[in-house]
Amino acid sequence: MPRILTFRSARTSNSTKPNHAELSGLIWTFTFCAFLFLSSNPACAQKAMDNIAVMTFNVRYGTAKDSLNSWPYRKEIFINCIRDNRPDILCVQEALDFQIGSIQAAFPTMRSVGVGRYQGIAVPDRPHETMAGESCNILFDSTKFDLKDCETFWHSDTPEIPASMTWGNNMPRITTWGLFKDRASGLDFAVMNTHFHWNEPYVTNAAELNMRYWRKIAGTLPTIFTGDFNMSPDSPTHRLFCGQAGSPGLLGAFRDCWQLLGKSEVNAGTSSGFSGRKDKVRIDWILATEQFTPVEIQIIYYNEQGRYPSDHFPVRAGLKLNGE
Repeated sequence: MPRILTFRSARTSNSTKPNHAELSGLIWTFTFCAFLFLSSNPACAQKAMDNIAVMTFNVRYGTAKDSLNSWPYRKEIFINCIRDNRPDILCVQEALDFQIGSIQAAFPTMRSVGVGRYQGIAVPDRPHETMAGESCNILFDSTKFDLKDCETFWHSDTPEIPASMTWGNNMPRITTWGLFKDRASGLDFAVMNTHFHWNEPYVTNAAELNMRYWRKIAGTLPTIFTGDFNMSPDSPTHRLFCGQAGSPGLLGAFRDCWQLLGKSEVNAGTSSGFSGRKDKVRIDWILATEQFTPVEIQIIYYNEQGRYPSDHFPVRAGLKLNGE
């Protein structure tokens, strides 16, 4: 509870109007008291200080035969990991519909946008993916953000056609995007979430497609770009996204939040195969345009007695959305 300071005027009893000096003193006193109230009031301070907590997480598809690491045995660990880190925006890869359902059951204010890579397509040889399949959904706290638009596109020459593949990848690959309004600031921003394949000519074509779509859907809006990119941060794709190399008409304007905060690439691997190993490559990234200032970022090593929520470590960043 803020202290209330009281001040008594030094006017004489026969004064009828405050003079200029007294008015100035009263204005200063009111301003000072208002400052004390706002700075000590938790609600006001929280609104001013809130950052957006963003997490990217390859959740490992829930029908994989992973023995004791199969979904039924790790579901609770996975949910506890999310609860422990409380992302405002959770970008998942490989998630099947029932895994999305588990997240929303545990966190009812989280809405989800996106569709599976086989949306509406029967897949006899992959029955667990038929008519839907692995997704790159974006889950967001509906008490903090309003959804304005969203869509999923496929990494192919026909990106609007579900399950399309034309660049040598043996499974469809997708990007889901959403346009949001931050309720606290009133600012609009975009989020893109993806899962890349690793061979050529897929990688080059998919990278360029994502940059074309980014320009189309976001324009000059602040944008967060997350995903499992299945490549290292010294790759040509990373340089294209970050505007460091590539065709001038396709250069991105993203910054790698991990690099921007001076984090080391040593023991920063994000894919461990449930082992907890850290010595692989950092393939899960959180990128953002310059309107976002990264405040913190970390690879999350959450586990329960050596058991991990997925075969990837999630990455969590705190981002400040700067106004005009």
